[in-house]
Amino acid sequence: MVVKPNWLRVKAPQWQRVGNVKEILRDLNLNTVCEEASCP
Repeated sequence: MVVKPNWLRVKAPQWQRVGNVKEILRDLNLNTVCEEASCP
């Protein structure tokens, strides 16, 4: 198995923060680009 270099390793997103951002956007009646474009 090949070991990934340090610069390639990424931490998983912190879902609580994602939820907080979505809540703020919803409270301000704002949409993200992906929501407007109906990204998958």
